[in-house]
Amino acid sequence: MALGEKKTSYWGQSYGTYLGAVYASLFPDRADRVVLEGNVDPRKVWAHATDNWGKGMADRFPDAARLAAAQDAVLGLGSTADEVARNYLALADRLDRTPAPVPGAGVALAGSMLRNVTYSLLLHNETLPVLAQFWSAAAHLADGALTETARCCSRSSPRRRPRRECLPTTRPPCSWH
Repeated sequence: MALGEKKTSYWGQSYGTYLGAVYASLFPDRADRVVLEGNVDPRKVWAHATDNWGKGMADRFPDAARLAAAQDAVLGLGSTADEVARNYLALADRLDRTPAPVPGAGVALAGSMLRNVTYSLLLHNETLPVLAQFWSAAAHLADGALTETARCCSRSSPRRRPRRECLPTTRPPCSWH
């Protein structure tokens, strides 16, 4: 082998699970430890892989909605998981119709971006709190209101970190509609 090793250990996620499985099948004498996480269906690689993403998001979304509802006093996203879900869908629809400009970024937050970020942050337990904060910030942007953090960061140099006073510990509730 190129690295001088007789066997290869491999860790693959998502599409990497397909690559790892194919490698281990073709070269079983060269595969040592193989860890496959978030396996894809080999019969659906790329052509139909995204068919299952909606189901995965639907199964996982309630976890994030419950977390956001538990922080309603800070985030203002709804006091129940069902209310958070309804408000999220309304926000996505609203951003589809009218994307919200992101100050200093030269881009606008559209519904598709909200859904893509949501999907990405639903993948790991440790990113669920970040997701709830993202939803709150997105709602503020859609309202045309900056959070204190965004206001402070938009005045900062892009090469420097925001000042400590720019990082509030709470956010005021936002309106979703």
